Amino acid sequence: MFKYKFFIIVFIFGLCSLVPALSRFLELREKNENVGKNIQEMAQANKLLYEKQRKMQTDAVYAEAVARQQLNVAKEGEVIYKILPKKQE
Repeated sequence: MFKYKFFIIVFIFGLCSLVPALSRFLELREKNENVGKNIQEMAQANKLLYEKQRKMQTDAVYAEAVARQQLNVAKEGEVIYKILPKKQE
């Protein structure tokens, strides 16, 4: 009878010692999945940036459109008008 009680006590202590390790394992697995998702998102964003870079280098019309929209570049002789919103008092 003593052997069974001893075995049960050792078994319970063994399980108790595994609980923190299992908890840490699950936490790290979830973190790993999140990092994997972030890597996929960044790879997709990187792919889009490379495509935009390629278009900027090879497509003059696209490069001009981007320069006009983002940098407010105008051709020689053109005038750029900016309409400012009304100030609220």
